[in-house]
Amino acid sequence: MFRHPYCALIAFALAGSATFACTKTAPEPLNAAPLPAPTLPVAEGMIAAATDTGAMPAHGLLQGAAADSRLPPGHPPIGGGGAGMPPMAQPQGEQADVPDFAAPASWQQIPPRPMLVKVYKLPKEPTETDAAEVTVSFLGAGLPLAMNVARWCGQFQLAAGETCETAAKQSPVAGAKHPATLVEIAGTWQAGTPEPGGSAAKTGWKMAVVAVAAPDKTWYFKLVGPGSAVDRWQNAVVAMAQSAP
Repeated sequence: MFRHPYCALIAFALAGSATFACTKTAPEPLNAAPLPAPTLPVAEGMIAAATDTGAMPAHGLLQGAAADSRLPPGHPPIGGGGAGMPPMAQPQGEQADVPDFAAPASWQQIPPRPMLVKVYKLPKEPTETDAAEVTVSFLGAGLPLAMNVARWCGQFQLAAGETCETAAKQSPVAGAKHPATLVEIAGTWQAGTPEPGGSAAKTGWKMAVVAVAAPDKTWYFKLVGPGSAVDRWQNAVVAMAQSAP
């Protein structure tokens, strides 16, 4: 079979291209060096490991940062209140500036309950089943007395047809350093009302409270117990209230 010279030349060229394509090697992979891990500045004394319990150990650097001036100028100590922060308010039962109100020697002072600064248990007569109690507390200035009077009325079961307006007798107290008002309520002490009543209702009980409106706070001297005991000790409570600063 006759072949044209040009055809043989083209066939030869194509064969060489195919061979070259088959024998071409793949490019070598790039072997670039890995990027270095970023390093963060660690303060001297930093503890990086956790304790056996999994909790981070106490950090001496943070605890003493204010002492060695590692915090910015003016920054309050870590964990402390700082010079510009007000002190935390104390519960009333732990107030150090509560006056030592003069009380009769026969009154037994007992640990105060929450929201009270002083609590006294009073001696009772043989005919009295329960002992009367005097509590001393205070609230911020400006609280309307009527709000507390309504709450005090709610601690009693009033006589049929009686309202708080008629049951709560109010009268000014002379001789106090600040405006003072005596509030008297009588009736049945509600069951479940906080001490001294306990869990049972108490008939024939009475409350006498002297509210003293000082400029910065309002003092409350509250006498609760059997009517006979309240009548017997009411003047002593008024005298105590008259000494409120």
